[in-house]
Amino acid sequence: MIISAAGLTRTLEYDICVIGSGPAALTFAGQFLEGRSNLKVLLVESGETLDPAYSNEHDESLSRRYNDLQTSAQALYGGRLSGWLETNKPDYLTESRLRAFGGTGNVWSGWLCAMERLDLERGKWPVSYAQMMSFYEKVCAYYQIPSRWCLDAQVQDAGGVWQSLPLPSQTFRTRPLLARRINFGQLFRERLIHSENVDVLLGANAVRIDTVACGANQSRSAHQLAFASVTEAPSSSIEHKVSASAFVIAAGCIESTRLLEVSQLGAASGALGQYFQEHFYIWNAGSFHLTENCAHYRPLYFQKKTLSVSARDSVVGMIVPTARYLTEKGGGTFRAILGGGPGIPGTLNLCCEQLPAHSNRIVLDNVATHPRTAAEARVHAHNELSAADTKTIENAVMSLGESLLSSGLITHFKPAPFDVVPTQWQAPHRLAPGNHPSGTTRMSSDPSQGVVGSDCKVHGVDNVYVASTSVFPTAGYANPTLTLMALAFRLAEKLQEHG
Repeated sequence: MIISAAGLTRTLEYDICVIGSGPAALTFAGQFLEGRSNLKVLLVESGETLDPAYSNEHDESLSRRYNDLQTSAQALYGGRLSGWLETNKPDYLTESRLRAFGGTGNVWSGWLCAMERLDLERGKWPVSYAQMMSFYEKVCAYYQIPSRWCLDAQVQDAGGVWQSLPLPSQTFRTRPLLARRINFGQLFRERLIHSENVDVLLGANAVRIDTVACGANQSRSAHQLAFASVTEAPSSSIEHKVSASAFVIAAGCIESTRLLEVSQLGAASGALGQYFQEHFYIWNAGSFHLTENCAHYRPLYFQKKTLSVSARDSVVGMIVPTARYLTEKGGGTFRAILGGGPGIPGTLNLCCEQLPAHSNRIVLDNVATHPRTAAEARVHAHNELSAADTKTIENAVMSLGESLLSSGLITHFKPAPFDVVPTQWQAPHRLAPGNHPSGTTRMSSDPSQGVVGSDCKVHGVDNVYVASTSVFPTAGYANPTLTLMALAFRLAEKLQEHG
């Protein structure tokens, strides 16, 4: 059933209330659409329609898509930036996420890549690699994603299409990166319209989660979500309510963090809102000329476009560091994709992990031009590149250049100018955020070190969970969507088991 928040007067009652309708929320809700549970689930979305926001065409620019959707709901994403994001992407808060049915999945490029065992172990994730792998496989089966192209351990099953580059095995290896566009809104729309146990509330902006004290151990229990209709004046004091036995915050990293902060939940460890991480995307971190030795590897590596492997899927080869490299060099991990082609100079393009830093944060903005209601409370996002982050980039560029030269694949390697801070590079070199915020409700089994436990439940609250990249302790180099969906699938199974 589809419900509109406009004019709603009654309190809604459900077993599980999910805030959001993006890839995590829909993956979670999808497990309750299969008839295996009698639990009633409500998705709370601030977008006002189930109509698909976009058809996910590859050639449409992100800026155009966001500009087409500058609705009143999207405007709620405003806030304040400081650090390198303020100068390198001043519209980061409104053009890195989307308030619409299907969430930011509407403008997702479709890159799917599982984290490595090394990522989880170095980042001290409280979830084992074996458990993550089992849920990666379940997500791939659920969405019919070819796992051989996105799960690290299955690349040997990719057949003759896959070719590894001849690089020094002690420092680098290669693996594929899969592109598969999934329009989540289109995929789930009809099923949700006709569902008997999963409803969608549209046009509802989450204000806060209300809790009550329970027991003698100072824990709390959530009993309702307060929300406001996006069609009502933002300054309106009218609030509506959803009562539920469990609440799942699946509203993206930044908004999930904001909602916990407004609700005054999960702050005991001091980690809430801290450790804000972004991927550094670096285009033309180095240039080179191709040799004739590249010919055999061009379909996967030295092309302007990805290699089509099916009607829906395409792949590109990427270079990633080994455990030995990371031990010797330190810093974050990264992946490299090589551009170029016949008659086209080659380019080295990177996606680098940012190391967690307590000083990088997403917090409620205490510098406001006028008093704001809880519904209007906005964030201040601060992020700086540390010396270690800059060293990650420089080491990656120089080491990759040396390895590619020694392999005989390239000549005339010219790195980006490291006498200039990467955030101040000028064309043709460019550093930008990957629009992959993470880390601000980090996962830890120790309540003094994180916001949620290994089960994604907020520490100190009996029934509030977070299904967001905000729970990632570290970001690795992988695009986060596949890992996000695996955690959402895992959470759905847990709540189904506990009824």
